[in-house]
Amino acid sequence: MEHSTIIAKITSFLEEHLFESIPMLIEGLAQGGLFAFEEKLTLVFGDLYNLVAEELLVAGAQASQPLLRAEAKKKRLGKLEKRPMQVQVKTGHYVTVMGLYARKAPPKHEGPRHLLRSHWHLIKGASPAYCSNVGMLCVLCPSFEVAGQVLEIHNVAYNRERLRDLTHGLAKHCAGHQPGLSLAPGETLKGKRVVIGVDGGRCRCREYNGGVNGSGNPTYDTPWKEPKMFVIDILDDEGNIDRARLPLYGCRFGDDELVDLLASYLEKLEVHKAEQVQILADGAPWIWNRLKPMLIRLGVAEDKIIESVDYYHASQYIHRIIEGLPRKHIAGSEKMLKAFKEWLWQGKIENIVEKCEEVFLRPGKEIKRYVGYLQKNEERMQYADYQANKLMCGSGIIESGIRRIINLRFKNSSAFWKQENVEQLFFLRGILLSFRWKTMMNNLVKVPY
Repeated sequence: MEHSTIIAKITSFLEEHLFESIPMLIEGLAQGGLFAFEEKLTLVFGDLYNLVAEELLVAGAQASQPLLRAEAKKKRLGKLEKRPMQVQVKTGHYVTVMGLYARKAPPKHEGPRHLLRSHWHLIKGASPAYCSNVGMLCVLCPSFEVAGQVLEIHNVAYNRERLRDLTHGLAKHCAGHQPGLSLAPGETLKGKRVVIGVDGGRCRCREYNGGVNGSGNPTYDTPWKEPKMFVIDILDDEGNIDRARLPLYGCRFGDDELVDLLASYLEKLEVHKAEQVQILADGAPWIWNRLKPMLIRLGVAEDKIIESVDYYHASQYIHRIIEGLPRKHIAGSEKMLKAFKEWLWQGKIENIVEKCEEVFLRPGKEIKRYVGYLQKNEERMQYADYQANKLMCGSGIIESGIRRIINLRFKNSSAFWKQENVEQLFFLRGILLSFRWKTMMNNLVKVPY
Protein backbone atom coordinates (compact mmCIF):
# COMPACT_ATOMS: atom_id res chain seq x y z
CA MET A 1 0.00 0.00 0.00
CA GLU A 2 1.27 3.46 -0.96
CA HIS A 3 2.26 5.72 1.90
CA SER A 4 -0.09 8.41 0.57
CA THR A 5 -3.03 6.00 0.90
CA ILE A 6 -2.16 5.31 4.54
CA ILE A 7 -1.86 9.03 5.28
CA ALA A 8 -5.23 9.64 3.61
CA LYS A 9 -6.90 7.00 5.79
CA ILE A 10 -5.46 8.50 8.97
CA THR A 11 -6.48 12.02 7.95
CA SER A 12 -10.01 10.84 7.10
CA PHE A 13 -10.29 9.15 10.49
CA LEU A 14 -9.20 12.28 12.36
CA GLU A 15 -11.62 14.46 10.40
CA GLU A 16 -14.53 12.11 11.13
CA HIS A 17 -13.81 11.29 14.79
CA LEU A 18 -11.94 14.30 16.14
CA PHE A 19 -11.97 17.43 13.99
CA GLU A 20 -15.78 17.46 13.62
CA SER A 21 -16.15 16.90 17.39
CA ILE A 22 -13.99 19.84 18.46
CA PRO A 23 -16.89 22.32 18.98
CA MET A 24 -18.80 19.75 21.05
CA LEU A 25 -15.67 18.97 23.11
CA ILE A 26 -15.07 22.65 23.81
CA GLU A 27 -18.70 23.10 24.85
CA GLY A 28 -18.40 20.12 27.20
CA LEU A 29 -15.31 21.65 28.79
CA ALA A 30 -17.14 24.96 29.18
CA GLN A 31 -19.81 23.08 31.14
CA GLY A 32 -17.20 21.53 33.44
CA GLY A 33 -16.99 18.16 31.68
CA LEU A 34 -13.22 17.64 31.85
CA PHE A 35 -13.54 13.96 32.80
CA ALA A 36 -15.85 13.21 29.86
CA PHE A 37 -13.52 15.18 27.56
CA GLU A 38 -10.49 13.11 28.58
CA GLU A 39 -12.40 9.84 28.28
CA LYS A 40 -13.56 10.78 24.77
CA LEU A 41 -10.07 11.84 23.73
CA THR A 42 -8.58 8.61 25.09
CA LEU A 43 -11.07 6.51 23.11
CA VAL A 44 -10.44 8.46 19.91
CA PHE A 45 -6.69 8.12 20.14
CA GLY A 46 -7.02 4.47 21.09
CA ASP A 47 -8.99 3.87 17.90
CA LEU A 48 -6.45 5.94 15.98
CA TYR A 49 -3.64 3.82 17.43
CA ASN A 50 -5.43 0.68 16.23
CA LEU A 51 -5.95 2.11 12.75
CA VAL A 52 -2.32 3.18 12.39
CA ALA A 53 -1.15 -0.17 13.75
CA GLU A 54 -3.30 -2.07 11.24
CA GLU A 55 -2.03 -0.07 8.29
CA LEU A 56 1.63 0.07 9.24
CA LEU A 57 2.00 -3.50 10.50
CA VAL A 58 0.60 -4.82 7.23
CA ALA A 59 2.97 -2.58 5.28
CA GLY A 60 5.88 -3.43 7.56
CA ALA A 61 5.28 -7.16 7.20
CA GLN A 62 5.38 -6.79 3.44
CA ALA A 63 8.53 -4.66 3.54
CA SER A 64 10.33 -7.14 5.82
CA GLN A 65 10.07 -10.07 3.43
CA PRO A 66 13.45 -9.64 1.63
CA LEU A 67 15.26 -9.50 4.97
CA LEU A 68 13.32 -12.48 6.35
CA ARG A 69 14.01 -14.54 3.22
CA ALA A 70 17.74 -13.88 3.62
CA GLU A 71 17.60 -14.86 7.30
CA ALA A 72 15.62 -18.01 6.47
CA LYS A 73 18.29 -19.02 3.98
CA LYS A 74 21.01 -18.68 6.64
CA LYS A 75 18.97 -20.87 9.01
CA ARG A 76 18.30 -23.41 6.22
CA LEU A 77 14.57 -22.92 6.43
CA GLY A 78 12.82 -24.13 3.29
CA LYS A 79 9.57 -23.74 1.37
CA LEU A 80 8.52 -20.34 2.59
CA GLU A 81 4.91 -19.37 2.06
CA LYS A 82 2.68 -16.49 3.14
CA ARG A 83 0.31 -17.19 6.01
CA PRO A 84 -1.95 -14.93 8.06
CA MET A 85 -1.08 -14.29 11.67
CA GLN A 86 -2.51 -12.09 14.40
CA VAL A 87 -0.51 -9.57 16.39
CA GLN A 88 -1.93 -8.17 19.63
CA VAL A 89 -0.72 -4.58 19.94
CA LYS A 90 -0.36 -2.30 22.96
CA THR A 91 -4.08 -1.46 23.15
CA GLY A 92 -5.00 -5.14 23.22
CA HIS A 93 -6.35 -4.87 19.66
CA TYR A 94 -5.58 -7.70 17.22
CA VAL A 95 -4.11 -6.94 13.81
CA THR A 96 -4.02 -9.58 11.07
CA VAL A 97 -0.96 -9.53 8.81
CA MET A 98 0.43 -11.80 6.13
CA GLY A 99 3.86 -13.11 7.02
CA LEU A 100 6.35 -15.68 5.80
CA TYR A 101 6.05 -19.19 7.22
CA ALA A 102 8.68 -21.94 6.89
CA ARG A 103 7.08 -25.25 5.98
CA LYS A 104 10.39 -27.07 6.54
CA ALA A 105 13.10 -26.56 9.15
CA PRO A 106 16.32 -28.39 10.13
CA PRO A 107 15.94 -30.90 12.99
CA LYS A 108 17.79 -28.67 15.48
CA HIS A 109 15.95 -25.48 14.56
CA GLU A 110 14.66 -23.54 17.57
CA GLY A 111 12.07 -20.81 17.52
CA PRO A 112 8.83 -20.24 15.62
CA ARG A 113 8.44 -21.03 11.95
CA HIS A 114 6.34 -17.94 11.43
CA LEU A 115 9.29 -15.65 10.83
CA LEU A 116 7.59 -12.45 11.96
CA ARG A 117 7.13 -13.86 15.46
CA SER A 118 10.87 -13.85 16.09
CA HIS A 119 11.56 -10.80 13.90
CA TRP A 120 9.15 -8.65 15.94
CA HIS A 121 9.90 -10.44 19.24
CA LEU A 122 6.30 -11.49 19.72
CA ILE A 123 5.43 -13.56 22.80
CA LYS A 124 2.42 -15.78 22.26
CA GLY A 125 1.32 -13.47 19.46
CA ALA A 126 1.52 -10.30 21.57
CA SER A 127 3.76 -7.33 20.92
CA PRO A 128 6.58 -6.52 23.38
CA ALA A 129 4.67 -3.38 24.49
CA TYR A 130 1.48 -5.29 25.28
CA CYS A 131 3.43 -8.03 27.06
CA SER A 132 5.29 -5.36 29.02
CA ASN A 133 2.10 -3.67 30.25
CA VAL A 134 0.38 -6.95 31.05
CA GLY A 135 3.37 -8.51 32.80
CA MET A 136 4.11 -5.38 34.81
CA LEU A 137 0.54 -5.07 36.09
CA CYS A 138 0.13 -8.77 36.80
CA VAL A 139 3.15 -8.89 39.10
CA LEU A 140 2.48 -5.47 40.61
CA CYS A 141 -1.22 -5.94 41.43
CA PRO A 142 -2.40 -8.39 44.11
CA SER A 143 -4.10 -10.63 41.52
CA PHE A 144 -4.65 -11.14 37.81
CA GLU A 145 -8.23 -9.90 38.28
CA VAL A 146 -7.08 -6.55 39.64
CA ALA A 147 -4.55 -6.23 36.83
CA GLY A 148 -7.39 -6.73 34.36
CA GLN A 149 -9.42 -4.01 36.03
CA VAL A 150 -6.52 -1.56 35.72
CA LEU A 151 -6.20 -2.37 32.02
CA GLU A 152 -9.93 -1.87 31.55
CA ILE A 153 -9.78 1.53 33.25
CA HIS A 154 -7.08 2.50 30.75
CA ASN A 155 -9.21 1.24 27.83
CA VAL A 156 -6.89 -1.66 27.06
CA ALA A 157 -8.64 -4.81 25.85
CA TYR A 158 -7.87 -7.97 27.80
CA ASN A 159 -8.98 -11.48 28.64
CA ARG A 160 -8.26 -12.81 32.13
CA GLU A 161 -6.85 -16.15 30.98
CA ARG A 162 -4.85 -14.32 28.34
CA LEU A 163 -3.30 -12.12 31.03
CA ARG A 164 -2.15 -15.14 33.00
CA ASP A 165 -0.87 -16.87 29.86
CA LEU A 166 1.07 -13.84 28.64
CA THR A 167 2.61 -13.11 32.05
CA HIS A 168 3.86 -16.67 32.35
CA GLY A 169 5.02 -16.49 28.73
CA LEU A 170 7.02 -13.33 29.38
CA ALA A 171 8.55 -14.82 32.53
CA LYS A 172 9.47 -18.02 30.67
CA HIS A 173 10.94 -15.98 27.82
CA CYS A 174 13.26 -14.29 30.33
CA ALA A 175 14.39 -17.56 31.91
CA GLY A 176 18.02 -18.33 31.18
CA HIS A 177 18.77 -14.68 30.33
CA GLN A 178 18.04 -13.00 33.66
CA PRO A 179 21.45 -11.44 34.44
CA GLY A 180 21.82 -10.09 30.92
CA LEU A 181 18.28 -8.71 30.88
CA SER A 182 18.66 -7.00 34.28
CA LEU A 183 21.82 -4.98 33.70
CA ALA A 184 22.26 -1.65 31.99
CA PRO A 185 25.04 -1.39 29.37
CA GLY A 186 28.43 -1.06 31.03
CA GLU A 187 27.09 -1.64 34.54
CA THR A 188 29.88 -2.78 36.86
CA LEU A 189 30.86 -3.14 40.51
CA LYS A 190 34.38 -1.93 39.83
CA GLY A 191 35.65 0.14 42.74
CA LYS A 192 32.35 -0.21 44.62
CA ARG A 193 31.61 -1.30 48.18
CA VAL A 194 29.19 -4.14 47.57
CA VAL A 195 26.72 -5.67 50.01
CA ILE A 196 24.96 -8.98 49.34
CA GLY A 197 21.99 -9.94 51.48
CA VAL A 198 20.57 -13.48 51.52
CA ASP A 199 17.47 -14.84 53.24
CA GLY A 200 14.37 -16.94 52.61
CA GLY A 201 10.66 -16.25 52.22
CA ARG A 202 7.55 -18.43 52.07
CA CYS A 203 4.82 -19.27 49.59
CA ARG A 204 2.49 -22.20 49.02
CA CYS A 205 3.07 -24.43 46.03
CA ARG A 206 0.72 -26.76 44.22
CA GLU A 207 1.83 -30.40 44.02
CA TYR A 208 -0.43 -32.99 42.41
CA ASN A 209 -0.74 -36.05 44.64
CA GLY A 210 -2.14 -38.50 42.11
CA GLY A 211 -5.66 -38.53 43.56
CA VAL A 212 -8.99 -37.34 42.19
CA ASN A 213 -12.01 -35.74 43.84
CA GLY A 214 -15.65 -36.69 43.56
CA SER A 215 -15.97 -34.85 40.25
CA GLY A 216 -13.04 -36.72 38.76
CA ASN A 217 -10.68 -33.74 38.89
CA PRO A 218 -7.09 -34.27 40.06
CA THR A 219 -6.30 -33.27 43.62
CA TYR A 220 -3.13 -31.69 44.93
CA ASP A 221 -1.27 -30.82 48.11
CA THR A 222 -0.31 -27.22 48.92
CA PRO A 223 2.80 -27.36 51.13
CA TRP A 224 4.64 -24.25 52.24
CA LYS A 225 7.94 -23.85 50.42
CA GLU A 226 10.85 -21.54 51.18
CA PRO A 227 12.19 -19.64 48.17
CA LYS A 228 15.63 -18.17 48.83
CA MET A 229 16.47 -14.68 47.66
CA PHE A 230 19.50 -12.43 47.34
CA VAL A 231 19.90 -8.70 46.86
CA ILE A 232 23.00 -7.00 45.48
CA ASP A 233 23.38 -3.40 46.54
CA ILE A 234 26.09 -0.75 46.84
CA LEU A 235 27.17 1.26 49.87
CA ASP A 236 28.29 4.86 49.68
CA ASP A 237 31.19 6.26 51.69
CA GLU A 238 28.92 6.79 54.72
CA GLY A 239 27.69 3.20 54.80
CA ASN A 240 24.26 4.03 53.38
CA ILE A 241 22.65 2.39 50.37
CA ASP A 242 23.68 4.30 47.26
CA ARG A 243 20.29 5.41 45.90
CA ALA A 244 21.83 6.41 42.59
CA ARG A 245 22.46 2.70 41.95
CA LEU A 246 19.57 0.33 41.52
CA PRO A 247 19.50 -2.96 43.48
CA LEU A 248 19.43 -6.41 41.92
CA TYR A 249 17.26 -9.28 43.19
CA GLY A 250 17.34 -12.98 42.46
CA CYS A 251 15.23 -15.84 43.74
CA ARG A 252 15.38 -19.64 43.56
CA PHE A 253 13.94 -22.49 45.60
CA GLY A 254 17.18 -24.47 45.63
CA ASP A 255 20.27 -23.41 47.59
CA ASP A 256 22.74 -24.33 44.85
CA GLU A 257 20.52 -22.81 42.17
CA LEU A 258 20.38 -19.50 44.03
CA VAL A 259 24.16 -19.37 44.44
CA ASP A 260 24.65 -20.22 40.75
CA LEU A 261 22.29 -17.39 39.79
CA LEU A 262 24.07 -14.98 42.14
CA ALA A 263 27.43 -15.99 40.66
CA SER A 264 26.19 -15.31 37.13
CA TYR A 265 25.13 -11.77 38.15
CA LEU A 266 28.38 -11.06 39.99
CA GLU A 267 30.52 -12.35 37.15
CA LYS A 268 28.81 -10.04 34.66
CA LEU A 269 29.19 -7.16 37.12
CA GLU A 270 32.96 -7.79 37.46
CA VAL A 271 32.75 -8.35 41.20
CA HIS A 272 36.46 -9.21 41.28
CA LYS A 273 37.10 -5.49 40.69
CA ALA A 274 34.99 -4.41 43.69
CA GLU A 275 36.67 -2.56 46.54
CA GLN A 276 34.92 -4.67 49.20
CA VAL A 277 32.14 -7.26 49.43
CA GLN A 278 30.03 -7.68 52.56
CA ILE A 279 27.75 -10.72 52.95
CA LEU A 280 24.75 -10.19 55.25
CA ALA A 281 22.61 -13.11 56.37
CA ASP A 282 21.39 -15.07 59.36
CA GLY A 283 23.29 -18.08 60.68
CA ALA A 284 22.12 -20.59 58.05
CA PRO A 285 25.15 -22.81 57.31
CA TRP A 286 24.26 -23.24 53.61
CA ILE A 287 24.89 -19.52 53.06
CA TRP A 288 28.30 -19.37 54.71
CA ASN A 289 29.37 -22.68 53.18
CA ARG A 290 28.69 -21.45 49.66
CA LEU A 291 28.98 -17.68 49.23
CA LYS A 292 32.56 -16.97 50.30
CA PRO A 293 34.03 -19.87 48.27
CA MET A 294 31.96 -18.70 45.28
CA LEU A 295 33.32 -15.15 45.57
CA ILE A 296 36.87 -16.46 45.78
CA ARG A 297 36.27 -18.55 42.63
CA LEU A 298 35.14 -15.36 40.88
CA GLY A 299 38.46 -13.72 41.75
CA VAL A 300 37.54 -11.68 44.84
CA ALA A 301 40.48 -11.51 47.24
CA GLU A 302 39.69 -13.19 50.55
CA ASP A 303 40.71 -10.14 52.56
CA LYS A 304 38.06 -8.10 50.71
CA ILE A 305 35.21 -10.36 51.88
CA ILE A 306 33.38 -9.56 55.12
CA GLU A 307 30.82 -12.02 56.48
CA SER A 308 28.23 -10.53 58.84
CA VAL A 309 25.35 -12.06 60.78
CA ASP A 310 22.36 -9.74 61.02
CA TYR A 311 22.59 -8.03 64.43
CA TYR A 312 18.89 -8.29 65.19
CA HIS A 313 18.92 -12.00 64.40
CA ALA A 314 21.91 -12.52 66.68
CA SER A 315 20.31 -10.49 69.48
CA GLN A 316 17.32 -12.85 69.44
CA TYR A 317 19.63 -15.59 70.69
CA ILE A 318 20.73 -13.33 73.52
CA HIS A 319 17.09 -12.82 74.54
CA ARG A 320 16.43 -16.56 74.41
CA ILE A 321 19.38 -17.25 76.68
CA ILE A 322 18.13 -14.68 79.18
CA GLU A 323 14.60 -16.14 79.01
CA GLY A 324 16.08 -19.53 79.95
CA LEU A 325 18.00 -18.31 83.00
CA PRO A 326 17.81 -20.45 86.15
CA ARG A 327 15.36 -19.12 88.73
CA LYS A 328 18.01 -17.78 91.07
CA HIS A 329 19.39 -15.47 88.35
CA ILE A 330 16.07 -14.03 87.18
CA ALA A 331 16.32 -11.02 89.51
CA GLY A 332 19.46 -9.88 87.72
CA SER A 333 18.24 -10.71 84.20
CA GLU A 334 17.89 -7.08 83.02
CA LYS A 335 21.42 -6.23 84.05
CA MET A 336 22.72 -9.41 82.42
CA LEU A 337 20.78 -8.71 79.19
CA LYS A 338 22.31 -5.25 79.00
CA ALA A 339 25.80 -6.68 79.48
CA PHE A 340 25.20 -9.42 76.91
CA LYS A 341 24.01 -6.91 74.32
CA GLU A 342 27.04 -4.71 74.91
CA TRP A 343 29.38 -7.69 74.54
CA LEU A 344 27.51 -8.79 71.42
CA TRP A 345 27.88 -5.33 69.87
CA GLN A 346 31.60 -5.28 70.67
CA GLY A 347 32.02 -8.82 69.29
CA LYS A 348 33.15 -10.16 72.67
CA ILE A 349 31.32 -13.43 72.35
CA GLU A 350 33.80 -15.16 74.65
CA ASN A 351 32.50 -13.00 77.52
CA ILE A 352 28.95 -14.20 76.87
CA VAL A 353 30.10 -17.82 76.71
CA GLU A 354 32.05 -17.55 79.97
CA LYS A 355 29.08 -15.98 81.74
CA CYS A 356 26.76 -18.70 80.45
CA GLU A 357 29.15 -21.39 81.71
CA GLU A 358 29.06 -19.73 85.09
CA VAL A 359 25.26 -19.36 85.22
CA PHE A 360 24.10 -22.61 83.55
CA LEU A 361 25.63 -25.42 85.54
CA ARG A 362 23.57 -28.01 83.65
CA PRO A 363 22.55 -26.27 80.41
CA GLY A 364 19.76 -27.87 78.40
CA LYS A 365 19.83 -28.61 74.68
CA GLU A 366 18.30 -25.27 73.75
CA ILE A 367 20.80 -23.22 75.76
CA LYS A 368 23.67 -25.25 74.30
CA ARG A 369 22.31 -24.54 70.82
CA TYR A 370 22.00 -20.79 71.45
CA VAL A 371 25.49 -20.52 72.91
CA GLY A 372 26.91 -22.73 70.16
CA TYR A 373 25.37 -20.47 67.54
CA LEU A 374 27.13 -17.45 69.03
CA GLN A 375 30.45 -19.28 69.26
CA LYS A 376 30.24 -20.54 65.68
CA ASN A 377 29.54 -17.07 64.27
CA GLU A 378 31.81 -15.02 66.51
CA GLU A 379 33.90 -13.68 63.60
CA ARG A 380 30.69 -12.57 61.88
CA MET A 381 29.50 -10.54 64.87
CA GLN A 382 31.96 -7.64 65.01
CA TYR A 383 29.29 -4.94 64.89
CA ALA A 384 31.28 -2.11 66.43
CA ASP A 385 33.94 -2.66 63.77
CA TYR A 386 31.31 -2.77 61.02
CA GLN A 387 29.89 0.53 62.19
CA ALA A 388 33.32 2.13 62.42
CA ASN A 389 34.10 1.02 58.86
CA LYS A 390 30.75 2.26 57.51
CA LEU A 391 29.43 -1.24 56.86
CA MET A 392 25.96 -2.61 57.51
CA CYS A 393 24.99 -4.36 60.75
CA GLY A 394 21.41 -5.35 59.89
CA SER A 395 19.91 -7.26 57.00
CA GLY A 396 16.98 -4.93 56.40
CA ILE A 397 17.70 -4.70 52.67
CA ILE A 398 17.00 -8.40 52.10
CA GLU A 399 14.14 -8.66 54.62
CA SER A 400 12.44 -5.70 52.95
CA GLY A 401 13.01 -7.30 49.56
CA ILE A 402 11.43 -10.58 50.62
CA ARG A 403 8.39 -8.79 51.99
CA ARG A 404 7.88 -6.65 48.89
CA ILE A 405 8.78 -9.18 46.20
CA ILE A 406 7.57 -12.50 47.62
CA ASN A 407 5.17 -11.96 50.50
CA LEU A 408 3.01 -9.09 49.24
CA ARG A 409 2.24 -10.79 45.92
CA PHE A 410 2.84 -14.51 46.16
CA LYS A 411 2.02 -15.27 49.80
CA ASN A 412 -1.61 -14.24 49.45
CA SER A 413 -4.30 -16.19 51.21
CA SER A 414 -5.49 -19.18 49.15
CA ALA A 415 -2.80 -18.58 46.49
CA PHE A 416 -1.18 -21.81 45.34
CA TRP A 417 1.53 -21.73 42.68
CA LYS A 418 3.29 -24.20 40.48
CA GLN A 419 6.85 -23.99 41.71
CA GLU A 420 8.43 -23.56 38.28
CA ASN A 421 5.95 -20.78 37.39
CA VAL A 422 6.23 -18.70 40.53
CA GLU A 423 10.02 -18.94 40.50
CA GLN A 424 10.01 -17.19 37.12
CA LEU A 425 7.45 -14.62 38.28
CA PHE A 426 9.74 -13.67 41.19
CA PHE A 427 12.14 -12.35 38.57
CA LEU A 428 9.55 -10.08 36.95
CA ARG A 429 8.42 -8.58 40.24
CA GLY A 430 12.00 -8.11 41.39
CA ILE A 431 12.84 -6.32 38.15
CA LEU A 432 9.85 -4.03 38.55
CA LEU A 433 10.52 -3.15 42.20
CA SER A 434 14.18 -2.46 41.49
CA PHE A 435 13.15 0.05 38.79
CA ARG A 436 14.77 -1.98 36.03
CA TRP A 437 11.68 -2.81 33.95
CA LYS A 438 12.60 -0.56 31.01
CA THR A 439 16.14 -1.92 31.08
CA MET A 440 14.77 -5.46 30.92
CA MET A 441 12.42 -4.72 28.02
CA ASN A 442 15.12 -2.89 26.05
CA ASN A 443 17.44 -5.85 26.54
CA LEU A 444 14.71 -8.40 25.81
CA VAL A 445 14.15 -7.24 22.23
CA LYS A 446 17.87 -7.75 21.58
CA VAL A 447 17.91 -11.36 22.79
CA PRO A 448 17.67 -13.93 19.95
CA TYR A 449 14.30 -15.64 20.00
